[in-house]
Amino acid sequence: MKFPSPRADRFQFPGRKKEDPWTADKTPAGQQVKVDKIASVLTSLGSLRFSETNDLTDAKVAAAKANERVFKLETFDHKILTVAMGRKPEEKKLKPPSATADGKSGPGALGSISDLNKKGPAEPKPGEEKKPEEAKPLAPEFETIPAGPVFVSVANSDAKADINALMQKRAFQVSDYVFTGLPQKSDELFEPAAPPAPPAATPKPAEPVKPADAK
Repeated sequence: MKFPSPRADRFQFPGRKKEDPWTADKTPAGQQVKVDKIASVLTSLGSLRFSETNDLTDAKVAAAKANERVFKLETFDHKILTVAMGRKPEEKKLKPPSATADGKSGPGALGSISDLNKKGPAEPKPGEEKKPEEAKPLAPEFETIPAGPVFVSVANSDAKADINALMQKRAFQVSDYVFTGLPQKSDELFEPAAPPAPPAATPKPAEPVKPADAK
């Protein structure tokens, strides 16, 4: 199994026999593979349930593909299943200043936030004294755009597998928790290795028995 992390590094968990323990090609020093986490990932990827389908040309599908993670699983009969899963991430955008009904007054009539930051205090009218306080710039406001739906694509190295043709017809959605439940950092795949058992004490050799003196 090849497992990609959100960072540039990638880990490979080589093919094995059923009874063999899990190992990794780049196990960090002092760490060992976290077997429970690997089992959880395999369960999630091996039991996908589609909740909805979209047209392949849907803009949400393209946005998900640009942010997908790819997993490669090798079965015991040496077939490779490639599972690609992703979604458009959550965004925070700057809200534009709102104008009043006439469109000529209020923050909207003052220009952009950057323009407001450049303006100083208003000039006094004739006969008025200039106030010493400085004009305070408007604090920017943000809006949160939720993350998009999660799309998954599955490919089988066996060209005759039905799943390959099915994936060419529609884009398949899965529940959000399938994606968010995957490890977000490579550190989650490992845990501290158990300290080696102390060496067994070597028993002292028995002292030779001296023969009794002959009488």
